[in-house]
Amino acid sequence: MHELPPPFRRLTGLFFLVVLGISAVQLAALYSFFADYLNWPTLLTAPLALILAGIPIVSAILSIIAAYQVWHWELWQALALMGAPTILWLSMELISWFYRALTKVKR
Repeated sequence: MHELPPPFRRLTGLFFLVVLGISAVQLAALYSFFADYLNWPTLLTAPLALILAGIPIVSAILSIIAAYQVWHWELWQALALMGAPTILWLSMELISWFYRALTKVKR
């Protein structure tokens, strides 16, 4: 059985659906950024957006830029929707890493 990408590994139920929805919005923002802002052809834009959507930090940064530049959102709105999930995910990964490191020391 295939393993889910990093942001989805430990999510269940409603949280999984929320993260999946935000990822879909990020994918749309990435596509808009490449297609509308950079005027790249669809044949290149769609696969590139799909690949970059799987890289959390890159997709968050480019999605913030796309929401701000292409969709004309306020910067705080772009940061809140596109950046907050990645920051939350990174902080959970960091806490998990510290916890695993501390529990190894105690043994």
